[in-house]
Amino acid sequence: MVLAPAIGRGFVHEPKTGGTWWSRLLLGTPGARLIHEQHDPHSVLTEEERASVSWFGSVRPPVEWYGSAWEHAMMGDSLQRRQLAIWGGGSTDFRDVLMGWTSGAVPAEVAHRPGVLWWQKGACPWVEGEGLWSYARRYFFGDIELVPLSGARQFAEGLGLDAGSPVLNHRSTRSGGARLPESYIEAYTPAMLAAVERADGMAA
Repeated sequence: MVLAPAIGRGFVHEPKTGGTWWSRLLLGTPGARLIHEQHDPHSVLTEEERASVSWFGSVRPPVEWYGSAWEHAMMGDSLQRRQLAIWGGGSTDFRDVLMGWTSGAVPAEVAHRPGVLWWQKGACPWVEGEGLWSYARRYFFGDIELVPLSGARQFAEGLGLDAGSPVLNHRSTRSGGARLPESYIEAYTPAMLAAVERADGMAA
């Protein structure tokens, strides 16, 4: 999380949504600072923090987010890969994990870290039938303002920020793991797209 009082804004960082770009940009403003943990949800904010600025978060389409989350976890530690396998019914293959993420249920074995990329803080009950993308939006953001990743530069410029750098949405450079096609949607079969649409109400 970043608090940027000079521009009257605060930022909640959901993993794999361009949050590193936003954090670096906001931390370049006078008096800006990190508060709480990098990937904490809106629910940890105190009443004073919540009221001090206008909060927002960055989001991206489910097809991109699922692909980026899987790819990042596959390049991560053994715990992340083991949790991917739980979601995938014993497999870390992207298709199998995606079907778990869009099944509408969270396995008990990963209930404390449902997204693989973050540790759970606070109560946020799972809604039957929803996908992980939908759950993550509720968990991280609640009712705060959401900015599509595709419109990040325009939004930043509207705040008076120089959005020319650093790189927006740079793909992970961690070694190991597996890579999906440059365009994430190419990794999806029609059945996979249908699963995302069913669980999250949209795909791309």
